[in-house]
Amino acid sequence: MDKKISHTLDLLDIEETDRLLEKDIKFKLDSNSIERIKKSTYSKAGISRQKTFVTRGLSAIVAAMIIIVVSIFSIGFDNVVSAMGRLFGFIPGYGIMEDNQSIQYIIDGHNISSENSQAILTINSVIATKNNLTLNCYIKLKDFQEEKNLSNIENDIKTDKNNLVMAVNGKEYRPSGCSIGSGGKIKYISAAYQIEQDNLSTRNIYTFNYKKYNLSAEFRLKVPEGYDSLEEIGPTDTKNNISITAVSSLQDNKLLVELYPVNKSGLTITSFTKEYDFGYEKKDLTLETDQTSHSYTLPEGFMGVNNRFYFNVLPQEKNLTLKIPYLVVKSQEKMKKITLKIPEEGERVTINKKVNFKNSTMVISDVQRIKNGTLNGALRIYFKFENENKNMVMFNAQFRRVNILGMEQGGGYSTNLKDGIPQSIDYGLDEPDGDVLRLGVKDPEYFLLGEYNLKLSNILIGR
Repeated sequence: MDKKISHTLDLLDIEETDRLLEKDIKFKLDSNSIERIKKSTYSKAGISRQKTFVTRGLSAIVAAMIIIVVSIFSIGFDNVVSAMGRLFGFIPGYGIMEDNQSIQYIIDGHNISSENSQAILTINSVIATKNNLTLNCYIKLKDFQEEKNLSNIENDIKTDKNNLVMAVNGKEYRPSGCSIGSGGKIKYISAAYQIEQDNLSTRNIYTFNYKKYNLSAEFRLKVPEGYDSLEEIGPTDTKNNISITAVSSLQDNKLLVELYPVNKSGLTITSFTKEYDFGYEKKDLTLETDQTSHSYTLPEGFMGVNNRFYFNVLPQEKNLTLKIPYLVVKSQEKMKKITLKIPEEGERVTINKKVNFKNSTMVISDVQRIKNGTLNGALRIYFKFENENKNMVMFNAQFRRVNILGMEQGGGYSTNLKDGIPQSIDYGLDEPDGDVLRLGVKDPEYFLLGEYNLKLSNILIGR
């Protein structure tokens, strides 16, 4: 029994550990058990949780990226606007909001930067509500040594909070909460400060000082501008109760297009582009002009859902139209629990077990026990999808092991693809599983069909 309990505790993820430690535990854990839980929890952080920060290039493959979240306080990407048809406010680099929301001020300016020999600091956005100011920025290191930086990255993130200082009217503030994503040479920071209402004003000059890199940037606040329609902000198209507004600018001699959704669908947007390098019917976001079709490049790094796309467009090209053939969305639904009987090694059994979601059905057609280089092997789970709505094509879902305590556990499975669509997963087996594997299936993902056509203004003329 002790062995089973230890194994179960090893499998707890971050959220489960937090919930468990919040309770009045009726038994004591020794130091070895606590350390084992800690190591197991952090080792699974990048496997079982939704990706929050993305880096591109070699460091994305080599680096075990670490994200330490002290407090997450930013407004959700899909939830900036709760209803359409009213006056809109627009915060560059942040999102679209309603005029009656609690945001009082935003930064006066966009992409305010500071630079020295070590790094470049860029402030993306600042949002002030009553007694609170939230700043989002990123640091780009100039002298990045991958091996050295990766070895120290966890300690750096833990100590960064005290280095993020906001000053106004002779008073300094440290963050009441912050989230930091780091991987490679770019570090993204979101920090919240508790500032008295008297010090939140358009008259003040604010200084943000990242003491670790000896970089500071000054800015002022302004009242968000109001718009009577989304089209005043930028070209807008609406499909499936989700509008997308495009805002274009020139950056580093490239066309930068930023996408801002207003989402009334009840679904969560996870991507504007293809998944697994294929996408639905191998289609992807493109920029069409009178001369050719352009593919996009992505920022070097980003947190959350990327909404920024770069295009190499010549000044003489006209009739720029951004085409988005579909969105990738997920439906956050209650976990569906299933129990799968584990066959003998090499045996494949047809079961046709249905997992019903609101808009679709996953059919687990077969299970097969396979060798995967581990002691107990893995259970290969084959599935297909039945879609009731022709505009919602289910292609994936999240699997979680359910432990003997009835709690959700981490992921730890590999996905097998065909033309970019998951066909099966291999779920590693452990000795305590016995003859059954207990799983939960949640968060079905869909290709939400309906092409967006956004005609961009030609800002390239005369560059």
